[in-house]
Amino acid sequence: MAFFLPETSRSVVGNGSIKPLKYLQLPLPSLMCHWTDSDDLANVKWRVPNPLRSLKIIARRDNAVIMFAAGLLYVVYTCINTSLSVLLIDIYKLNQWQAGLTYLPFGVGGVISTCFTGRLIDKTYRSFRLKKGLSTDRVAGDDLDNFPIERARLRVVWAPMLVTACSVMAFGWVLDRRQHIAVSLCLQFIAGLCMQLEFSIYNTLLVDKNYRTPAAAQASSNIVRCSLAAIAVSFLQDLIDVTGIGWTFTFLSGLCLVATGLFGVDFVKGTSWRQKRIAS
Repeated sequence: MAFFLPETSRSVVGNGSIKPLKYLQLPLPSLMCHWTDSDDLANVKWRVPNPLRSLKIIARRDNAVIMFAAGLLYVVYTCINTSLSVLLIDIYKLNQWQAGLTYLPFGVGGVISTCFTGRLIDKTYRSFRLKKGLSTDRVAGDDLDNFPIERARLRVVWAPMLVTACSVMAFGWVLDRRQHIAVSLCLQFIAGLCMQLEFSIYNTLLVDKNYRTPAAAQASSNIVRCSLAAIAVSFLQDLIDVTGIGWTFTFLSGLCLVATGLFGVDFVKGTSWRQKRIAS
């Protein structure tokens, strides 16, 4: 990353044409260089980091609702990965090496998702702006404060969310009924593909909502999702012991539906909440 990832903060390099300070430049000067030696250096004002900024971001209604939705999705993601090898070893009598291979379908689904997710999100965004009679400025950037970015981003999240909920529930009952392992692996692939798509949509929306402080927004999101996941994993085995595998994953599927509802709330109310906050 130190050799190939350039500085991308708009407050430092703008759209990439502003020359960053020397210690922010890549070691290979000709790599991803969009300025000339005669260009003026970026004017960077250093400020003391404020960790409380992340908590302020969580307290905003339009942020809180999508962070909690993504947190529930992360709970499902973490519970699947935490229980996967243990359940498959117990049910299908796999050895440790075989159990490790069972994580591949989930990961492969996520990798395949990245091949088209970016283009899908961009295409949906552009088409929504065209419907509003607006153009897209790739250089200066679009005015997002007065644009319903929630509706533009969340338009494509509904189908993947429903597929995720169905695949998670089906995965649990396949394991509960001791069906062929190939069925569970296929369901893992579907869940992995859809969940990666959902996380990409969420992360894009979160940055769009908080484009002035994207790093603090991501830190806020990590606080929420990691806290929820830690709580859920601590009770996961007890839940399986009491209700069984099938009903445990049915519960996790229900969390996906709750997350869908929270995204729906942001779809309807998020823009007005955000604009009221900006105006205040």
